[in-house]
Amino acid sequence: MIDKTDKNKTADNSGTTATELTDEYLAQFPVSLRKCFDNNIDRRRNFAKEIVKDYKELLVYRAVKYSDKVLCIDFLGNAEKYDLDGKEYSERWVRKYKNHSVSVNESAEELVETTNFPNNHITGIAKGYMRCKYGPADFETNKTHHNWYLFEGANKEVCKEFIIDREITEKATEAKAAR
Repeated sequence: MIDKTDKNKTADNSGTTATELTDEYLAQFPVSLRKCFDNNIDRRRNFAKEIVKDYKELLVYRAVKYSDKVLCIDFLGNAEKYDLDGKEYSERWVRKYKNHSVSVNESAEELVETTNFPNNHITGIAKGYMRCKYGPADFETNKTHHNWYLFEGANKEVCKEFIIDREITEKATEAKAAR
């Protein structure tokens, strides 16, 4: 695992420093995330300081819609999900780049504790490996939760690599019956 206490010294395949992002690197992300940085160099620098581009694969858990299968939509950030659903959200909300990340956790138990289970949208937990080839992530000291910023279209590959780890209570049964 990477040294979480000094993430800015992590190897970087792009040839840039940890505090700058090239336009070519940003072009790999979904349009909605790239828009967060339009005309805002400070936001772009903050993002660059928070992410780690090159890290060892890490076993993580993700809350998913169904308890019997993993869907591509399970690996979209909230802003991208809102776009698909045609939901309205504030410009201020969409400008927060963390709203474009996929939340993952190193601990399934901590994921259950910090997520409002059960609910109508989440009935299962999937597990798989977070890999830097799909996008950078943040690694805060003493945190097992990470924001994973997937590259455009990476969700289609990531969902194939994750498997269902567990079902979340009776809501999973209700969701299966409703389908």
